[in-house]
Amino acid sequence: MKKIGTKINLMLSLLVLIFGLNGLVSLMSQNKVGQAGGQITDYYIPVQNEIFTIQKSVERGQKYLNIISLYDNAELRQGLEASLQTEKETIDAEEQKIKKTLKGLDDENLSASYAAYEDYLNQVIDLFDEIQADVDAGDFSGANIKLANDFQNLVTTTGQDSENALTEQMGVALEKSKKNYENALVLNRRTTGILLLVFLAMILGMMFVLRKSISNPAKKASGQLGKIIGEIHEGRGNLTERIEVRSQDEIGQLSAGINDFIENLQKIMQKVKKMAEKMDTSTGSMSQGIEASNQKVSNVASVMEELTASM
Repeated sequence: MKKIGTKINLMLSLLVLIFGLNGLVSLMSQNKVGQAGGQITDYYIPVQNEIFTIQKSVERGQKYLNIISLYDNAELRQGLEASLQTEKETIDAEEQKIKKTLKGLDDENLSASYAAYEDYLNQVIDLFDEIQADVDAGDFSGANIKLANDFQNLVTTTGQDSENALTEQMGVALEKSKKNYENALVLNRRTTGILLLVFLAMILGMMFVLRKSISNPAKKASGQLGKIIGEIHEGRGNLTERIEVRSQDEIGQLSAGINDFIENLQKIMQKVKKMAEKMDTSTGSMSQGIEASNQKVSNVASVMEELTASM
């Protein structure tokens, strides 16, 4: 026997379960969206910014070396060499950041492309040091030749090739991450929509079950009871009618109890009717006895009158 409270608790438990499942799946979907978006904002964009910073440092380093190799000015050279050292430190720091970021991505193709670009940067730093050493040694012509030939050849061949390969691989990885982000968003929307429909279906199902198992039986039992009581008040009650018992819960028990009450009332009324009939029979017998007694009294009176007359 399922009680009404048990039914309600069961349905509420199902709603809580669906709601919790909805929250869990939504959280997982949002986590995927966050991971896909985090790859773009936390990895690829910083790497692009760091590569841009390295390129600017290389350009500035080249400008400093051009000035140093053209002007034999110790004071100017000292200041530019300090700036050149700053740019080399910047390049090294950005390289370390990129390597650390790429470890978190676990992208072998991108790591291989960056390794080739890093090798190019190491050659740039070595050439910077060689040119600066020539300038410090007073070999300005050798420094200019290395800067005009060796450095330009390094930039136009190895540098451009490695930069293009790295840029292309960054574009591929970024597009892949972007697609993952879009797929995660679509999955999140679909999952949320499906679970919302399931949740609404559960609510409608709960309303249907409550209406069918509680509301409708209670309403019907109340209508039948009201009809029986109304007929009793009008003096034409039919105590043979019973309330239909549809369930074994509290409403069913209440209906069965009312039926028992009506049945007992019917038995009592039948006993009262039988007693009334007996009383009617007894009353008739008493009336007949009284009439017989009256007749006898009349006869006695007649005899007495005759006797009196005779005397």
